[in-house]
Amino acid sequence: MNLCEQIEHAFRNRSMPKKLINAPGKLFSDDHEDALWFSGRDRREISWRDWEMHSGAIFMFSREAFVYYLPSLLLLAAGTPEAWFYPADTLFGTLDRSPNPDYWDGFIETRLFGLEDEEYEAIKAWILLFSGKSTYGDENTLLRSYETIELLQRETERLRQFSSDLCKQIEHAFRNRPTPDRLIDDATPLPARDDARYFSGKNWREISRRDWEAHPRVLCAFSPEAFVYYLPSILLLTTRNPRERLQVAETLLSLIDRGTEDDFIKRRFLVLDAEECEAIQSWILSLSGRNIFGCRNIFGSEDKFARLYEAVDLLQQEVGQQKRLLHHSEVNK
Repeated sequence: MNLCEQIEHAFRNRSMPKKLINAPGKLFSDDHEDALWFSGRDRREISWRDWEMHSGAIFMFSREAFVYYLPSLLLLAAGTPEAWFYPADTLFGTLDRSPNPDYWDGFIETRLFGLEDEEYEAIKAWILLFSGKSTYGDENTLLRSYETIELLQRETERLRQFSSDLCKQIEHAFRNRPTPDRLIDDATPLPARDDARYFSGKNWREISRRDWEAHPRVLCAFSPEAFVYYLPSILLLTTRNPRERLQVAETLLSLIDRGTEDDFIKRRFLVLDAEECEAIQSWILSLSGRNIFGCRNIFGSEDKFARLYEAVDLLQQEVGQQKRLLHHSEVNK
């Protein structure tokens, strides 16, 4: 297939975005207006002139909008490779970076990280089209842009493999957790009890991101057994979507951060076994982004996650000591 066919095929499954921009109202600008102009417009209908009249859109698009309209940009520029096209020049300006991702800005990580392999291949083929031309810079510009896409492609694959391995660890660690006999903690206030009742009889594997978002107070309402039973749902949802915030995950991290000084979290860690604690620690490391490009600073700084990792260690130690004392007491009876 030719380049245009390759681009069309690579992005064939991208659907029209539900959300065009990510911006609070007080930061609204002309560039946001440019982005909103695309609302409801099929990418195949967007013309060269449309892009030039609304050139600020590319900076303000949400991730899903950027990826949906990207093939329009690629195809228009590929149609006349000798003609300078502002959106294409903007894309090259984004990609023409240092090979060290530490010097990249958030635009690349939030919009170009995590694409499908065939989408990366189409973008690389598109970059090669301009080799030997000076439309968007010299050969060094094209080479750096190509290498940026290659790095994004490699790191995306590495993240997917890491996420797959972590999901397997979490699922295996919590495989024997029984459905809790008691769902709600005795000290739970009435409003939060309603959130908890929604989960009654539900398998943790059936709980969706929307369920958690609709019941944000539920984690503090659960009994220790229910807390631990539904915990893998939170771990897996954030592992599979590492760039998306989830309020209940932030609540969980805040609870862990209280550490051994807090009776609430200690009573729940009493229910966990060593394998489950190790899975939680692996999850914390994954959120820190220490070893995974593209997931940095989603829920906090590396210092915060180092503290959280140590908190799980300390909770394990204290809980282990309490379990030994309980066992010793029962034996002596």
